[in-house]
Amino acid sequence: MAQERLMTVSCNKCGGPLEVGENTRYVTCRYCSSRLEVHGGDGSVYTEVLEAIESKTKEIAENVEALKLQHRLEQIDREWMLERQQYEERDRQGKTRTPTKAGAVIQMTLVVIVAIVWMTITTSRGMTSILPLAGLVAIVLAVVMGFSGITKASQYEHAERRYRERRGAVVEDMRRRGG
Repeated sequence: MAQERLMTVSCNKCGGPLEVGENTRYVTCRYCSSRLEVHGGDGSVYTEVLEAIESKTKEIAENVEALKLQHRLEQIDREWMLERQQYEERDRQGKTRTPTKAGAVIQMTLVVIVAIVWMTITTSRGMTSILPLAGLVAIVLAVVMGFSGITKASQYEHAERRYRERRGAVVEDMRRRGG
């Protein structure tokens, strides 16, 4: 069996001389107690302090995790923007707005009041044709559309709450990690 050839390398931390075998991968410096990795190739041999490698690896892993969290946050925001569009309503000028329960109730109330006034005027003038009936139909439609608007507003509120909870959890995770 051939004896392993010894080489002299310098400690990458303190510069102290170390004798290592040609197949040695790791060594502890007898002068400064640093843990070292022995690298060799192309006729040169050198050492690298493992703590520095471990520290850099940990920093890279933390950066990767921060990027993952940032990506997740952006993904949650994009998903919410798409989901929110299904709840939005457009006004006559083309502006979008989100539904509210108060808005649905106010709209329903106004239509009902106008319809009642319409029915009162048409019946007080002795109009017994279809005109008073149109007011009654308007009231029924206003109530149906009002409850539909209230339901849509509730669904929107629930979806927005879910979005804020998901986003808040990621932001809290980022804060805990110091990012």
